[in-house]
Amino acid sequence: MRDRRGRDHRPHGHDPWRVHRQRLPDRDPVGDPGPGPHRRGLRDRRRGGGARGRRDPPGRAGRRRARQGRARCLGQGTRVHAPLRSDLHPPRQPLSPVSDACARLEALLRPLPGAVVAFSGGVDSTVLLAACAEVLGRERVLAVIADSASLPRRELEEARALAARIGVALVELATQELQDARYLANTGDRCFWCKEALFRAAAPLAAARAWPLLYGENADDAREHRPGARSAAARGVLAPLRDAGWTKEQVRAQARARGLPVADKPAAPCLASRLPVGVPVTLPALRRIEELEAALHERGYAVVRARHLAAQRVRLEFGAGDLERARTEAGVLRDLAAAAGYADAEIDPAGYRRGSVAVASKTPERL
Repeated sequence: MRDRRGRDHRPHGHDPWRVHRQRLPDRDPVGDPGPGPHRRGLRDRRRGGGARGRRDPPGRAGRRRARQGRARCLGQGTRVHAPLRSDLHPPRQPLSPVSDACARLEALLRPLPGAVVAFSGGVDSTVLLAACAEVLGRERVLAVIADSASLPRRELEEARALAARIGVALVELATQELQDARYLANTGDRCFWCKEALFRAAAPLAAARAWPLLYGENADDAREHRPGARSAAARGVLAPLRDAGWTKEQVRAQARARGLPVADKPAAPCLASRLPVGVPVTLPALRRIEELEAALHERGYAVVRARHLAAQRVRLEFGAGDLERARTEAGVLRDLAAAAGYADAEIDPAGYRRGSVAVASKTPERL
């Protein structure tokens, strides 16, 4: 973990992967953390029963036991999306296409007993989830996503589709950051408290399986000031892409090579990122931001940000390819902003810029 000056505050010789290198017994992917029906079948064959070289199917008893395990392990408000199809522990495969970067990542992932992946549907966590599924097998990987008012419904639906495409079960955790006054204050460390809420909610799922918790920080992210990384470091959450030296461009290249639809997806931070530091996070503000951005997406604007500057004021940012079109539709945009509760709307002539909510537009174009 590095601070703003790039200094690494991890203890000298600290190896967060060390504790996870010993292979542990197999666990059921979503149900009871005890030995599953496939392990019982293997145990019976070792005692002389069952067909040689073939796993027994789980059957009704196994499915019932998995349902009971889910009820015990998952808390109230948690939803599980099973993958479209699953094989019982398919053989572990090398990452493809093969490259030095892939070899480094595979060397980190292969010794793990399984993985719980903090998943958002962005390119980093999607590539990490796909890599874990390839190396460990889909049944040894569980995706978790934080479901709160700061997550657009559009992003949640895309995350569900991606997890199903990869073939990994997705657990939707109802996180409670909007009940945390430190998060709502939005004083500059909001991302820390957001990650704390996610990692705290995911920790019991990881502990029940004795699997490590992973998230999608890459090597470029590690050079930036990212408060959420402090939470990950404090809780022992692993960042395989970062530790394997993967840059953002390498992550996108691997997404293209695997045919993942997120290869060129822009960064999609939570809705609270549209509020400047010091402007409190409120549920009505998040809903208005989501309503306006959803309406703009429906009109075909691919990259758009609705920067909530004040109760009645919003600044719209568009991708470079849509900026001129937005200027010609000023009247439509003004009506959409008004429908979402903004009486004062403007276009930023500089277009979309990451983190620009903290930068005042010099010459905003009023709608």
